[in-house]
Amino acid sequence: MKNAIGLLLLLTAVTLSGCKATVETEVTVLDLFYSKTRMIPADFYTEVADCADAATARGAEVSAVFADADYIGCARDGGASLAHFRIQIALDKDPDGKLASDDHINLVSTEDAFLVLTIPAALKERLATPAGLALRAAALPIDVQIRIKNDYGNAIPIQVFSVYVDGKPFLFGDTTLPEAGDVVLRLSEVAIDHAIESGSSVLLMREKKQDS
Repeated sequence: MKNAIGLLLLLTAVTLSGCKATVETEVTVLDLFYSKTRMIPADFYTEVADCADAATARGAEVSAVFADADYIGCARDGGASLAHFRIQIALDKDPDGKLASDDHINLVSTEDAFLVLTIPAALKERLATPAGLALRAAALPIDVQIRIKNDYGNAIPIQVFSVYVDGKPFLFGDTTLPEAGDVVLRLSEVAIDHAIESGSSVLLMREKKQDS
């Protein structure tokens, strides 16, 4: 039960001058079924012009949006310098209609809505500040990728919304999380923009069993 589904989330897309930002986190598929609500760590990477001022200049922007961000370090990756921060994401398992956190990205998972991306109002407001706009350029594409490993023991039929599943586009459709396998989801810009503007986007739902 401890080994993973990987949820690889790229939730903000572009930093200053068209640079990219990514968020990566992990949770088990059994957690999506059975976990209690809790905070899970995530890694936030953002491209910077120079690692020398990553902790100060970019760190101030990241902390203004993600209040509990911790600076981890900076390194070259190919031709880019990437600053690495640790943030927190709320895994919301309470079926009470209330967000687990009003200040963090929420991943909501219920019996039917298997995976919902939720952006609370307070976080949306911070994304509209100068610091938030420096981390999100609305004119450029936003990319979100989610790797899901099925450690449940059985294949899981699901419905997907506005995502690519292993590169195949689904506006709405049915697919399966393979037994002891994994898939990679990439969200559309519509799903991300809807979560930011309207509060949430349903990504996956459990397929309903048909009555015989």
